Amino acid sequence: MISLSLRQKSGKTPIEFWEDAFLYKFCDLIREYGRIIQIALAGHTQTDDFRVLGTKGSSSPVFFRITPSISPIYLNNPGFSVLKYDPTSDDVLDISTHYLNLSPGGTDPQWKWEYSFSRAYECSSLSPANMLQLAARIHGDPKVRQTFADFYAVSAPSPITDTNWSFFSCAQTIFQSANYSKCVQGQ
Repeated sequence: MISLSLRQKSGKTPIEFWEDAFLYKFCDLIREYGRIIQIALAGHTQTDDFRVLGTKGSSSPVFFRITPSISPIYLNNPGFSVLKYDPTSDDVLDISTHYLNLSPGGTDPQWKWEYSFSRAYECSSLSPANMLQLAARIHGDPKVRQTFADFYAVSAPSPITDTNWSFFSCAQTIFQSANYSKCVQGQ
């Protein structure tokens, strides 16, 4: 099974999104068509997140943008993202996120700009190579990790803490359960 960063309410068992057999088939498709995929858009986790699938033997990793949800079901603020790209090259240049602050006691909530990838993470484009570098920075640099944690729940209190951050960080680039477990354990 493929373990990703969400945890069940018990806090003990990772929620698994991919069966290994389906992941392997998907990876085969990425190997074959990755060179023409500029970005893959995903949802389901309700959070502001990303993944980079760079399978072994693949010369073209694929950047997956996980968009925040309009639903506040996981105590996140409602959010949406706006993608900016170059129509000549089709390169993804930036993604900015907007949110609706539903904090307790707030009256008359208004949609607000939250952040942009290019400013928050100092990256010139959202290429898979840049996103792999960003994932490594999140994993290795507490300051960058805190920036990621601050935006993860769309300006709501983040579930990412000093003790569980590796569950989230490792999930950005590691998709197979054995390797994910090693990463989380710091191996």
